[in-house]
Amino acid sequence: MQYRRTPTSCGFSPSELLNSRQLRTRIDTLLPSPAHIAQGKQSKEASKSQMTPDSKAVVKVTRQYKAGDPVYALYHGPRRDKQPRWVPAVVKKSLGTRCFNVMVIPHGPVWRRHWEQLQPRYTTEEDNEPGEEVDTVSELVTDHPMEILETVPQTRRQTKPKGTPSVPEYGPDNPRRSKRTRKPTERLCC
Repeated sequence: MQYRRTPTSCGFSPSELLNSRQLRTRIDTLLPSPAHIAQGKQSKEASKSQMTPDSKAVVKVTRQYKAGDPVYALYHGPRRDKQPRWVPAVVKKSLGTRCFNVMVIPHGPVWRRHWEQLQPRYTTEEDNEPGEEVDTVSELVTDHPMEILETVPQTRRQTKPKGTPSVPEYGPDNPRRSKRTRKPTERLCC
């Protein structure tokens, strides 16, 4: 093997003349290639640029939430009638450095969410109570942009006369069920 890899008087080894490349030997696996050396230097330079001059540590950006902080939580369930993917919630409890229990507004279920599944929610006033009605659409847009699709149909529903039957509202807590009567299965008996 070493004979085929050793350069001759012409400057090339027999394997290079035959295959247009050098054969790989055990010593090649022990020594780092120039590509690996260059890649290591680049990664060291990148890590140096992320270090602070005082602490010599990599700066990590994480959001810290406390109990009572208003947030938007990611909704993983099925989306019906163009429901928003991010729903307003309030942090109830911290479950370590990255996980939190959040309660959906108003009077919703408590979900466990990772900090990457939460977005900060900034409000200028207190959240509206469930019984309060928002008068104009402009107030909806400025106060709660994520609740527009849910709030507008509710105000229209309240203006209907009481004689019309109400349509049940479906959601994660109240799934839609089929009303058809199912016929029993017919099994072959021996």
